[in-house]
Amino acid sequence: MKSKGKNAVIELMRFIFASAVVVFHAQLDLWKGGREITRIAGHRLMLFRNGYIGVEFFFIVSGYLMAKSIYKAGKNGYAKDPGKETTLFVWRKMKALLPYYIPVCIIMALISILRKGEVSYVIVRLPSLFFLQNTAAFPNSFIGATWYISSMLIAMTFLYPLCRKYYRTYTLLIAPLAAVIIIGALIHNTGNLGGGPKWLLITYKANLRAFAELGAGAFCHEMGRRIEKREFNTSGRVILSLTAFVCYAAAIMYIFSDCDRIYSGYCFYLLCTAVTITFSNKGIAGSAEAAGNRFLLYLGEISLPLYLCQNINRTMVPILFGSFSKEFQVLFIYTGTLIMAVILNTAV
Repeated sequence: MKSKGKNAVIELMRFIFASAVVVFHAQLDLWKGGREITRIAGHRLMLFRNGYIGVEFFFIVSGYLMAKSIYKAGKNGYAKDPGKETTLFVWRKMKALLPYYIPVCIIMALISILRKGEVSYVIVRLPSLFFLQNTAAFPNSFIGATWYISSMLIAMTFLYPLCRKYYRTYTLLIAPLAAVIIIGALIHNTGNLGGGPKWLLITYKANLRAFAELGAGAFCHEMGRRIEKREFNTSGRVILSLTAFVCYAAAIMYIFSDCDRIYSGYCFYLLCTAVTITFSNKGIAGSAEAAGNRFLLYLGEISLPLYLCQNINRTMVPILFGSFSKEFQVLFIYTGTLIMAVILNTAV
């Protein structure tokens, strides 16, 4: 049975990149300089040293789906009330997140109270229940990794009405140009695309990252839509599929590499290319036949709770299993997070 509106390859990549982020954070906690796995032809193979690039994938996909929703709404004409339409869109996003988000926040609050005995620790983090942590007015949060969600919602609130009113101009001109400029500026000033709670000029780096990459995702939607309208023979579809595969493979190789993070921008553009092709449904991997794989769709379902539950295990594993080697602790963190993700997804 096929799941309408879902692409199995994208769902699989959601799971892969969510896992990459979890292990990246775990190894960052335990090895500040990264953990070398082995060496291949003189090059170091690292334990998810650049796993943060998974967030770029999520931003691109979110921007793509935002633009897709706007394009569909645009078929009914101009928005009579852009503010209301934007509010409803962002609220739908929040409603989808909250059933997973609130239980994890409660668990993190209880852990904090039991460990530190400070109710004030919880009180100053209450605004993060409304995803306000990246407004700078309320910087504390129960789940540190959710800076990504906060930045995504903030950026969407600005970008949705702009894209809704000037869809073609935004997706084809403003979005790609702004993405190139902002991403270039972030890499120039900080050395890479990673990092969230770093202050740059008037806001957090994460917010600028979200503005640029959601916009790039909107550009990917328009390009994917145009590719989808074209007819390709088997050779053309094979070339598209191989291109997407190579781009995904290169991004995964980057995750394990020890190369200079200044190249994160190149990795981002590879992901844009792969997402565009995959969503166009013209490549063999993104074809309608692939969309019926229920196991891959399930992996996509648990990617959000996997991302959210990581802080619980990153906090508790070093306390409960501190006597074990760091390698085992990483394994416990990921396995525990995966189990919690399955339980949370089942409960919701």
